[in-house]
Amino acid sequence: KLSDRTKFDIYREEVRNISNENYQKHFYYISNAKKRSREWHLDHKVSISYGFENGVDVDIIGHWKNLEVISSYDNVSKHTRCSVELSELMREINEA
Repeated sequence: KLSDRTKFDIYREEVRNISNENYQKHFYYISNAKKRSREWHLDHKVSISYGFENGVDVDIIGHWKNLEVISSYDNVSKHTRCSVELSELMREINEA
């Protein structure tokens, strides 16, 4: 049986793969996308941790509507907190 830690690692890796694909595909729609660098991180508004803990599909957490590029300081400070509610994200995705 896989430990929860390993399950989380697999989930995170899947989300990151989807996120990177969507970052490239929807680059011009993602806030501050051009700034992505060591100082500017690709952030998930609804966090990967929240998604894992609440059984949210990886395609939703990795959706381009859930991505933004924010300063590394803000991203590290935010840690696993969400900057939007899942319900708000779902509404945005459904309107896309």
